[in-house]
Formats: sequence, C-alpha cells, structure tokens
Amino acid sequence: SASLHVLPKEPRMSFRATAHECEHCKREYLQVRKWQRFCTSACRDRWHNESKAKRIEELEALLAKVEVQK
Repeated sequence: SASLHVLPKEPRMSFRATAHECEHCKREYLQVRKWQRFCTSACRDRWHNESKAKRIEELEALLAKVEVQK
C-alpha cells in the first residue's frame, strides 16, 4: 500500500503577505499578519527582553539621580 504524503497547512492569510524588516534583527521576512513585527517568536522575545533591560537601566539611573538630590 502506498503511503500518502501529507503537506503542512498553509498559513491563513488575513491580508496580502508582504516582505518586511524584523524590528529586532533587521532581516527581511514574510509578514503574514498585519500586526506582525518580528520574523520569529524567538526574535520577538529577545527584543522584549532587551527593551525591558533598557527600561530597568533607565529607571535605576533616574532613581539614583533622585537619591542624590535628597
């Protein structure tokens, strides 16, 4: 008996897929959702972790400035 080869499902296109630049790594990727900003979930996670670290550093610097003014 011949086995059937099952093809993976195509992503559902909610709009016309277009090439976009990833906000984190700057690589070009095919945007399949209009709100998609990153090429992969790993890239999205790295961007969020880095931006969170930057915000923490900024807040710590601001807090240090306030402490000095007391």
